[in-house]
Amino acid sequence: MPGRLYSFGPFRVDVAKRLFLRDGTPVPLPAKAFDLLVLLVERRGQVVDKEEILTNIWRGAIVEENNLARSISTLRKALDDAHGEHRYIITVPGRGYEFVADVDPSDAIPERHDRPAPRRRRAFAAAVVALAAVGAGVYLARQGEDRPEPSVASQLWQLTFAEGWQGEPVWSPDGRMVAFTSNRSGNMDIWVQALDSGGPLQVTASPAHDTQPDWSRDGRLVYRSDREGGGLYLLPALGGQERQLSTFGYHPRWSPDGTRVLFQRSNFQGRVATAREVYTVGLDGQPPRRVLDELFAQFATFTAAWHPDSKRISIWGSHLTDGPSFWTAPLDGGRPVKSQLADEVRAGFGEGTLRFIDGDNAPLPFTWSRSGDTLYFEGVSRGVRNVWRIDVDPSTLQWTGGPERLTTSADLSEGVSLSPDGTKLALAVRKERTRLWSLPLDAASGKLLGPGDAITTNTVDALTPVLSRDGEKLLFAAERGGAQEIWERTLADGGERMIVPGDKYRRVSPMYSHDNRRVMYLRTLGPDVVTATREVVTIPASGGPEQALRTAAPVARLFDWSSDGSWILAALQEKSARGYELAFVRADGTGPADVRVLATDPATNLFKARLSTDQRWVAYVAPTGPGASAIYLVPAAGGAPVALTSGDSFDDRPRWSPDGRVVYFLSSRSGFLNVWGRRFDADRGLAAGDAFPVTRFDSPAQMVPPRMIQLGVAIASDRLIVPVSEGSGNVWILDGVDQ
Repeated sequence: MPGRLYSFGPFRVDVAKRLFLRDGTPVPLPAKAFDLLVLLVERRGQVVDKEEILTNIWRGAIVEENNLARSISTLRKALDDAHGEHRYIITVPGRGYEFVADVDPSDAIPERHDRPAPRRRRAFAAAVVALAAVGAGVYLARQGEDRPEPSVASQLWQLTFAEGWQGEPVWSPDGRMVAFTSNRSGNMDIWVQALDSGGPLQVTASPAHDTQPDWSRDGRLVYRSDREGGGLYLLPALGGQERQLSTFGYHPRWSPDGTRVLFQRSNFQGRVATAREVYTVGLDGQPPRRVLDELFAQFATFTAAWHPDSKRISIWGSHLTDGPSFWTAPLDGGRPVKSQLADEVRAGFGEGTLRFIDGDNAPLPFTWSRSGDTLYFEGVSRGVRNVWRIDVDPSTLQWTGGPERLTTSADLSEGVSLSPDGTKLALAVRKERTRLWSLPLDAASGKLLGPGDAITTNTVDALTPVLSRDGEKLLFAAERGGAQEIWERTLADGGERMIVPGDKYRRVSPMYSHDNRRVMYLRTLGPDVVTATREVVTIPASGGPEQALRTAAPVARLFDWSSDGSWILAALQEKSARGYELAFVRADGTGPADVRVLATDPATNLFKARLSTDQRWVAYVAPTGPGASAIYLVPAAGGAPVALTSGDSFDDRPRWSPDGRVVYFLSSRSGFLNVWGRRFDADRGLAAGDAFPVTRFDSPAQMVPPRMIQLGVAIASDRLIVPVSEGSGNVWILDGVDQ
């Protein structure tokens, strides 16, 4: 029986031979896209419901609706139907799709055409291939690791098998090896492993942490090292003479042409106002050059990466006026382009069920395909972080198709790296849970008296610990399934109860009143940290309805509550270019006399303030430079501020000891966030002695999470409570991402 043949415009579909031709030339289509085209053509003139398509094409498999949207996008591209009016396939909102072009069906068998040859891998420099061959064949053959070979039919398979943390994977230029960061030696170092055989090769062995590798097209690794004050280093991928590329920097990334490295001054990747400095540096010995200052200043938070042409930088982040958006700008000047979203892409994100930002409202990383027609994002849907794909028009930079989910792990999928031939992704699949730890502490001396224990369960992420004023109960925020809840724990018996269930709101900075009878927090609503609406809300500590407070000035950040319950300590929302003002605002006050500004800085914002136990002093945070901030102390009655820390590192979240003689704070001065302290003479208003470390969490396997919004520590006379992320992970390979 002759096969079915459908003709329309310049196109032909040969169902029997599974050929799609344009003017007689085969056009490659993924299998699902071809099946979908046949279904629509055979049902031409009728609306085919989405459920019917999913049943017929995916045959009952559990898939995201985004897979259907991506297949439609693929068809529209193949039909030149992706822009303007749709001549072949139209979307019927709320129902499905309809094929609307005239079709000429026949039983004629078209002239035979061979299928196009599979895409060949790009050739790389012979020196790099030889280097990889030597490393994989000689060293790795001697260092075999028990690991099953990946199945040909497998799509996702595991590359590394080790306890602890393996992450930040990047590809060798020939696509045969992956470099990654691992703590399997007891220290963070760079390792390399071949895909086809053997075990890992350790390529750095400094006593300092070496992290964040990236592989150049000519076989060199650039990475961040904490040695000698920290900076960026270069070395041959399989070992050799190292040299310093920059005396500072984090997250280095080679340009696709291998001539320059893009990096950031701060480890917080655009999460805070002081982390907006981005640089490039070449191999010619010239100092790093700061780039795109004016553009990066327009973002509250961002993440950035090279465009495939090595001449532009793409930025995904929270724009101060445009909200969450994706921009691409010429590195050496020129107008930036904001990527527009096709209607089906916008619809694919749903009602906030998919977001390319994390729980701290920080943009998640992305990477380009080499052809510039695809973006791969880390995204969160229903509380689970996976890898997603977006189709892009290379000429206009419009997002034309997707989002399509590529992984389905319940664990974190992070550190996504695309292979040189565009067919594979390397990613770290990380198991992580943030629990609150209680560490025995002599708060008066600043000495830990033991290792401590986790006091919250491993079923939810617990953050923002706040002790009741009598030290008997603990308030904390918990994240579960993408929603945020507020819980209370009784420290004596370990009993827990939820006092605020999760819903559409986020609740920031919970705190007890001094009589422990009420709880106050800042309730926010909105997908973007910049544009979110904010209300100061209280509830009974036993649980009950929320009651919004009327404040005389808009509150941007909530910090503390006075002992008599009359005043709240807050940052007022930005006024022109002055930034946040630190002020006392009368609770339920409405008049101008109900606001008392305590401190202001015309150059920056003032954050994270906390009253001392005796209510005489206020500790707060002020940014001092890129990725750096200082702790200041100011009399609560008003007066000149006193610097507690120098401002050379990132210092945050000040907390007073119960006797008011030590100020504890989080600091990045050791590379990871840890609790530090410094003594203070409250009577003389002077800091005393040097800052000293209290905790030593210095590995991704166990660290204080860099959550800029939902982070905090709690201090009592005999204990320190701090959130600790306990993580482990390995590197996995996802095949066939170009299909």
